[in-house]
Amino acid sequence: MAYQLATSSGHRRCHVVCQLDRNFDRFLSPERRGFALGLNQVAAITGSFIGLILGGVLAGINWKGVFLVSVSFGIIGTIWLWSSLREVGRRNPRRIDWTGICTFRVGITAITHGIQPYDHSSQDWGNSWVISGIAGGILLLCVFVAIEKRITSPMFNMELFRIRTFSFGIFAGLLASISRGGIRFMLIIWLQGIWLPLRSYSYESTPLWAGIYFLRLRSDF
Repeated sequence: MAYQLATSSGHRRCHVVCQLDRNFDRFLSPERRGFALGLNQVAAITGSFIGLILGGVLAGINWKGVFLVSVSFGIIGTIWLWSSLREVGRRNPRRIDWTGICTFRVGITAITHGIQPYDHSSQDWGNSWVISGIAGGILLLCVFVAIEKRITSPMFNMELFRIRTFSFGIFAGLLASISRGGIRFMLIIWLQGIWLPLRSYSYESTPLWAGIYFLRLRSDF
C-alpha cells in the first residue's frame, strides 16, 4: 500500500514539475519570470531540507502522517494559486492529446510497477509480472513516440530532439537525475538498515537520523 501511494505521488510530481515552466509563461509577465524561476528553486531546496527532518519525525510517530502533510500542503498550494494567479499568456485552442497522455502515463506506470519486487524476492526477473510490466511499458512508450510524430497537436513535440543542444541537455539532465536519485535511495537504505543500527540507533529513530545525516549531501545545492 505504501509503495502504491509513493508511486502515485511520484507520477503526479513528475507531471507537476514538467508543467512548471509552462505555467510560468502562462501566468507571469516576462519581467517576473526570472524571479519566479529562482524562487521556485529556492522553495524546492528548502522543502527538501525540511522534508528530510519532518519526514523522519513523522515516520517515528506514524508513517501515514507523511502523506497527511503532503496532501495538506498540496491542497493549500492549489487553493492559493487558483485564487492569486491570473493568466496573461495568449490562448491557442488545441485538441487535447488524450491518446498520447494515456499511452505515456500507462507506459511509465507499467515500467515502474514492473521493477518492484514480487513473491518476496528482491531480484525476481523471472516473474511474469516483472517481464510483462517492463516489456509492456517499453512497448507503450514506443507507441507514444509514434503517435506524437503523427498527431497534429502532440503532447510533446518530438521534433525538438532534432536540435542537438536540446537533445544533449535532456540527456545530461537524465543522467544527473539518475545518479542523484540512485545515491539518495542507496544512502537512505544504507543509513537506516545498516550504518545507524550498527551504531546502536533504534530502528524507530533511524528515519530521523538518516534525514539529519543526509543534510550534508543536500548542502551542496
